[in-house]
Amino acid sequence: MAVRYDPVRYRQLHADVLLDEYLIPVATPEYLARHSGLSDGASLDGVVLLHDASPWVGAAEFVEWRT
Repeated sequence: MAVRYDPVRYRQLHADVLLDEYLIPVATPEYLARHSGLSDGASLDGVVLLHDASPWVGAAEFVEWRT
């Protein structure tokens, strides 16, 4: 048995989803005040996004944000 964190579908293994994952942006009120497009959901342009650059082996760069 193994617990894995990746979106790969395995053909030769029986796999069950244990948990769903939801990613949401968060920011301080001060950061939102400096980036007005964020508060109404209009744009993430020009903001700093913190993320894991390689969430699983073989993952493309920024795949989590694109997803």
